[in-house]
Amino acid sequence: MYRCEACGYSADEELSCCPLCGYGEEQISEDVATEETERQSNLFEYVSCGVPDNVDTSEDTAPAHRSGIRRQWKVIALCIGVLALSFISVFLIKKLSSPGLADGSTSAIAQQNEQAETTEPQRIEMKPTRYSMTGKFSDYQVMIDGNVYQIHMTVGEILDSGWILTGDVSDGVLPAGEKAEIVLKSADGAIMQITAVNFSSSNISCRDCIVSEIKIEQENNTKATVNIIDGLTLGGSDIEAVKGAVGKSGEVVSAGRGYVLTFAESETKIAQFTFDKETEKLIGIRFCDSKKPSGYDDSDAWENANQTALPYPTDPEVTPTSGIISIDGEVYRLPISVDELISRGWSAELEGDHKKLPAGGRAYATFTRGSAVLTGVDVYNPTISESYVSDCIIVSISSSSAEGWVVFPLGLKAGISEAAFILSVEGMEYEFDDTYFDEYVFRSEEYTFVVDIDSKTGKVIYVSSAYNY
Repeated sequence: MYRCEACGYSADEELSCCPLCGYGEEQISEDVATEETERQSNLFEYVSCGVPDNVDTSEDTAPAHRSGIRRQWKVIALCIGVLALSFISVFLIKKLSSPGLADGSTSAIAQQNEQAETTEPQRIEMKPTRYSMTGKFSDYQVMIDGNVYQIHMTVGEILDSGWILTGDVSDGVLPAGEKAEIVLKSADGAIMQITAVNFSSSNISCRDCIVSEIKIEQENNTKATVNIIDGLTLGGSDIEAVKGAVGKSGEVVSAGRGYVLTFAESETKIAQFTFDKETEKLIGIRFCDSKKPSGYDDSDAWENANQTALPYPTDPEVTPTSGIISIDGEVYRLPISVDELISRGWSAELEGDHKKLPAGGRAYATFTRGSAVLTGVDVYNPTISESYVSDCIIVSISSSSAEGWVVFPLGLKAGISEAAFILSVEGMEYEFDDTYFDEYVFRSEEYTFVVDIDSKTGKVIYVSSAYNY
């Protein structure tokens, strides 16, 4: 029989709690919790240390023990998973917060591609011109980083020394009597402005035009060394130094950004020097002579006049390493502009029928003019972009023929005797190698000259002159 101590409810059977007021439920919960705690403790001991004495291992209680073990392993697996996710989260946060990856837009591959795109083109080596400083102001010469340029030289001579046209004039033709203003850039970043004039009576290539004006400004040449006569330097000399070097007082006027000192030699020949207003240092040079050069009738006549300045290869003072050669009676010094030969009636054909050469590319070419044929001509593209063969230069010419289209220094050519060769180079320094032929090599800083002799016949079989670009 049951009687509730709280409300007095009574029943015929035994009850664990009062169905009317609920008295006795709290005690049952506490008992159940205590029992569960003891059972979990027993299960832990069972897993870690074996079955304790107070744990019933009969068939009726074994399933409960196994269920507890499974719950324990589930808890352990869950903890391991949480730890793994924590480590992954920390790694991702650090990775995303690193420079260049915060916005998720830049990857290592993208950075490599960007570096490849910004890689500077291959640097073009500047080459000396055939001019040297005369010390005469009237020659209107400027020296830029050791190379000399002057009024009335051809545009081609400047280009062959390594300067690059910044406009589209390179492939253009200038009409008779016309002029063009051209901006040139060197491999070292110097900038020179020139005016090219076609003094001929026909349309000619811009390369063959005459330079009538040269302009250099310091703001475009901060890294270049620019000199004129008596050590006058762009950015260093003042007004009085220029007057003293020129030997004339000149006329000084105030201009927008400084002072301009002008020397007028004639109606067509003017020299102007610009000075900074604050420092009074030289910041600009302009040489101009718009008069047709004496002896200039047309482009061919002017080119021939320039070529006559070179001694003929057989002259005694010409050495094997001078770079001077004669091609079908015309004298040149390596390197030679391909366009110059084309303008003289030669046709050029590259091996493989290529019309262009890649930047820095080389190829052998054959030149023909009438019955004259030049083979094994080494053509080089000195620019930083793909160019037509007409814009390239010849750096090496060789000959294994006795026909005489090419005359080398000292008159050396294929077919002459070994004795004649040895006599002509007596007293000169050379290297000798007899691996394949009796080969004589003459070297200088600019040129390499090679002569091969067949020891069996005692004859010269190959002669080559090359420019060391």
